[in-house]
Amino acid sequence: MSGNTRDVLSSDKKKAKSEAVPKTIEKLQMELKQTVDSLKCLEVVTASSRGGDLRVLCRCHSNENWLQILYKFLEQSRDREWYSFIGKKYFLWEGRMTAAWVIIIQADELDKAVQDVRKMLLAINAEIQNIPAPRQPKKASYTVPLPSGSGFERSLQERTGAPGSRSAGDRSVRTVSITGRS
Repeated sequence: MSGNTRDVLSSDKKKAKSEAVPKTIEKLQMELKQTVDSLKCLEVVTASSRGGDLRVLCRCHSNENWLQILYKFLEQSRDREWYSFIGKKYFLWEGRMTAAWVIIIQADELDKAVQDVRKMLLAINAEIQNIPAPRQPKKASYTVPLPSGSGFERSLQERTGAPGSRSAGDRSVRTVSITGRS
């Protein structure tokens, strides 16, 4: 094989390899976009890459939910083999100042990092969505002695023949059951 043929083959391999990299980055961008969009609190506006990292710019629909997810993400992303930057980007849009969330993932092995980030975000979102509703108080029944002068004195009850009235010989304290929530 001549030197020129070897150079052409080597050049073709390099060209094929360099063309494959953007496809991988685009695929990772789409995967990260799908994951972020599935959170329902963020919507990816743009996805890009610069210098071996992955970036998404997001519109926030529910700040409360996003901050819960972000807090847990930051807790869990310590000591990973990748770096993440998450913050707000301010800019002018149609003459007014607005902000969007930016998420940047950087790693030597970007594919592994994006897969790890995706798994974390999906697990955190599932955990937050499955938080049980606040516990409803149990119904309880309380027996309360009635004060005199309340209209439930024995003599008034016997006079009307109300249900549950007691005979004149019954000297026990008159009580009423009240059902409510504890």
